[in-house]
Amino acid sequence: MSERVPPSLKEVWDWKARTEERTRGMDRARLIEFYRERADAFEKALGLNLPREKSGREGRRR
Repeated sequence: MSERVPPSLKEVWDWKARTEERTRGMDRARLIEFYRERADAFEKALGLNLPREKSGREGRRR
């Protein structure tokens, strides 16, 4: 089992500030796409393949 160390509070706040800067002015659809892309990248880096459910309006359309 790997010894992963959680990020420090400073690292979390730095990530939050960078992300807010990158996403400033994005509309809702682009924000959702941005965070899905990030989640996919993290899953791939961790070697995971988690199931996806359609969210929000996507799941309600028929």
